[in-house]
Amino acid sequence: MCTLRLAVRQPALNMADLLGKGAGRGFYFNTVLSLARSLAAQKPASIDKVEKLLCMSPVDFHGIFQLDERRRDAVIALGVFLTESKLQHKETVVPYLLRLLKGLPKVQWIEDSSGKKHRGTEISFMLALTIGNNQ
Repeated sequence: MCTLRLAVRQPALNMADLLGKGAGRGFYFNTVLSLARSLAAQKPASIDKVEKLLCMSPVDFHGIFQLDERRRDAVIALGVFLTESKLQHKETVVPYLLRLLKGLPKVQWIEDSSGKKHRGTEISFMLALTIGNNQ
């Protein structure tokens, strides 16, 4: 059984506020965001734990990414990790984010339990913001 100690720290950039969702975003989002920030605080962050964030993110199946709310939240957390960790494991994370960005026009959006489909604008904005901040 794996245990992870979460470090409490003030965020340098609050992605939830940028998305206009705030504290009401949900348990999963807050949990994965806490994981990302805890990993970012570790010097160096364990690549195994960063790969867990990558595993929660959308996977490319024959050139098409399937995206739902949880996978979108994992991508946002991955961007937060990259930004707040001062680009730790950039050789793994940045190529993934670039592949995802390139695949956005063909993303298959999975409906959530409320029956609404998410638009690509939120994730496009977050990827562009993350990649733009790190150049």
